[in-house]
Amino acid sequence: MQATTYVSVGTKIRAAGAAPTITAGCNGAGSSISGSDLAGTVTGQTAAATTCTITFNSAYSSTPYCTATGLTSPLTGAVTPSTTTLVVNFASTANYQFNYQCIARSAG
Repeated sequence: MQATTYVSVGTKIRAAGAAPTITAGCNGAGSSISGSDLAGTVTGQTAAATTCTITFNSAYSSTPYCTATGLTSPLTGAVTPSTTTLVVNFASTANYQFNYQCIARSAG
């Protein structure tokens, strides 16, 4: 038997902690990331790229549920999470911007 637990919050959820880092793909000159392991915004480098690897500030104990949404154009590739990274693929673009969200599974 599994008990159901609900978490009630006000109108906003705010994550604390340091931002993750961009460690491969779009991490060249002009790249930036803001936010947390929970959610944030990435701006890719000034040279064209097709992928971005975000390394979480703190690893998840199991692969999280992650989504990404293109801001400068729709995402055309896969979004691949692991316990330590989120890899986002897109059409070759300079300064590509996207938002991401990652939620821990019930096991962590």
